[in-house]
Amino acid sequence: AAGGSGGSRRQPPPLVACFDKPGERVLIGSGKGLVTLLDLSGARLAEMQVAGGPVLRSLALSRDGMSFVLVCADRVIRAFALERLFEGGAAAGREHQDVVSRVPWALAAFTSDSEHVIGAAAAAEQKLYIWDGDRQLAKMLDGPKDP
Repeated sequence: AAGGSGGSRRQPPPLVACFDKPGERVLIGSGKGLVTLLDLSGARLAEMQVAGGPVLRSLALSRDGMSFVLVCADRVIRAFALERLFEGGAAAGREHQDVVSRVPWALAAFTSDSEHVIGAAAAAEQKLYIWDGDRQLAKMLDGPKDP
């Protein structure tokens, strides 16, 4: 029924997804900031709402499967412990961003040891940002300059 205020809650459509390392679960993100963990049968294992409900542009799990990182349309990269999903409710996560130039992000991931978050700028500058576990910018790498 269109326009109703009661009844069942509709799930926003998924925009991004990734499998865990063994391929047994899938993490799905929506355009309303909802993150859901499903098993392969489609059963919902856990769910949480990212505070502010930003559109999720990409997501990635850490190699150890204990954390995940989200690229959000509000130009913030957010990192969460996977266990946070099981607590439900709204969550802010560890936020990573370039507060000076407000860079839009193309992609984010964890380093192989899951100790650092890497963000690839979506701007023409071709920059990589690396943050440590305390959310401090550890390094900024510049890509090649276009002729």
